[in-house]
Amino acid sequence: MDRSHDKRFFYVESEVIKHFVLGFVASLISSAVLAMVEGKAVVLYFIVYWLYTFPSILVLGCVISYLIERWIVVKSRIANKCLAYLFKFVLYLIGGFVFITLYWVLALGTLPSFRPWNAFISTYAYGFIGALLYLHLYLLYEGAMRFYFSIKRPSSK
Repeated sequence: MDRSHDKRFFYVESEVIKHFVLGFVASLISSAVLAMVEGKAVVLYFIVYWLYTFPSILVLGCVISYLIERWIVVKSRIANKCLAYLFKFVLYLIGGFVFITLYWVLALGTLPSFRPWNAFISTYAYGFIGALLYLHLYLLYEGAMRFYFSIKRPSSK
């Protein structure tokens, strides 16, 4: 019986679960930070921000992250870890830009046009911060998994 199909299925399933959990944590952290910036009625602002950030990070952020990690980074094969990190950093910034632009197009039906430069920066800062938060949570997860599986455990008899 060929089990290679099952392995691929469980690999894809674990990737989906991993990105779902990372998206959930990223949305919680970003919602909490944005709610604390508001100052008053923190719980109410947290719920409002979370209702917007969770679906958007889950739908667009996880898809963009999956595309970056599995298609672009794997095919680039950068050996130097610093250059690989900078490459991912720039790709996630571009992904944040695409994310906010798609969010504006889907929510308002138009591309954002900003006259003052400050409005442009403040709007896209949410996408950049969210994308970089997701990147660093992803790197933290990958490092924790590498550390967990590198620990030598005594064999049980």
